[in-house]
Amino acid sequence: MLRKLWLLLLLLPIFGYIKYVNDMRIKDLDFIYQQLRDNHPAFYNDQDAEFRIVLQQGYDEARVKVSELYWWQNHITLLQEYMKSFHDTHLRIYTQDLSATVYTNKDDRKIYIEYLQEDSALIYIPTFMPNEEQEKQFENMIQEVSQLKSMKKIIFDLRGNSGGNSYLGTQLLKSLFGNDYVEQQLYELYKDESVWWRASKDNYSYLYELIEKFSKNKELHKDVLVWLTGVAQGVKQSLQEGEMFFVEKETNYKKSLHKIPSPIQAKIIVVIDRSNVSAALDFITELKVLSNDIIFIGHKTDADTIYMEVRTVFLPSKYGILQFPIKMYHNRPRLHNQNYNPDIICESKNINDAWILDTVNREILKDFIK
Repeated sequence: MLRKLWLLLLLLPIFGYIKYVNDMRIKDLDFIYQQLRDNHPAFYNDQDAEFRIVLQQGYDEARVKVSELYWWQNHITLLQEYMKSFHDTHLRIYTQDLSATVYTNKDDRKIYIEYLQEDSALIYIPTFMPNEEQEKQFENMIQEVSQLKSMKKIIFDLRGNSGGNSYLGTQLLKSLFGNDYVEQQLYELYKDESVWWRASKDNYSYLYELIEKFSKNKELHKDVLVWLTGVAQGVKQSLQEGEMFFVEKETNYKKSLHKIPSPIQAKIIVVIDRSNVSAALDFITELKVLSNDIIFIGHKTDADTIYMEVRTVFLPSKYGILQFPIKMYHNRPRLHNQNYNPDIICESKNINDAWILDTVNREILKDFIK
């Protein structure tokens, strides 16, 4: 009897830990469910009843499975599978280094221009979510591209670019094509579009965190700061009035009183791949309306839904990060989950520099580049 008692005493801490782990897993799951109910625009989108069904069914199924798990990695995998059921690249669970307390951008890829010949420039843009060092590179590039108007061939290399801040891409295009021409073209592109921001307390707080972040480099982000401040004020007013959404109805671009011709005669080549999503797709969409002489090479891009502008929050367990969108588009020029396909496909799994240079100069491009 005494031996059994000692055994029970030895097992009590183990039982306590198992209960703690199981409770934490359930807390993670409940947290995800509540975050999406409170802050994701799809939950209140009358035209997307499927989201609410998937949210509830996935939660109920995961609630049953979570108590059967043994390892934390199995727990994260279960949550990731739950997010995949929404078929939205912006809705996902990231794993996280437990020693980190905040998310940091450790991307060290360089953003720069390489001159292939006197009349050809290759522009490397691996991200639109730059860290501090990459922001400096972006600033230099935005200045430098304004000098490329006489080029005969401009290649944009978007390999590995999974998005970030769409305004950086637009600023780059304004520097290259000229502000007035870009304003004219983008007004026509976006004039029927409206953006619906989910008006929640947490989303409102996130917008002001973004304002503080972008305020560290006001010169680079001056346009986005004006826009973002207006959005935050609109979300605040909608919250006070008990509205589910703040609706941006007016385009940020000015209508031209007379037709402005493109100042760029260069032929545009864009290297795309499977990682391209979000702001990278916005950049491609805008490029397509700015140039008629454009060709895409590489791999088929990824796609995104009408739900955009992601927030990230730590799970209660700190073993993962939940990412989800907080706004949705009506009448977006790019359709729901629309990909872009290359005109010339790279048959290799990886698109290397040699293939790009060879493809740019191949005979097959003569149909596009004269």
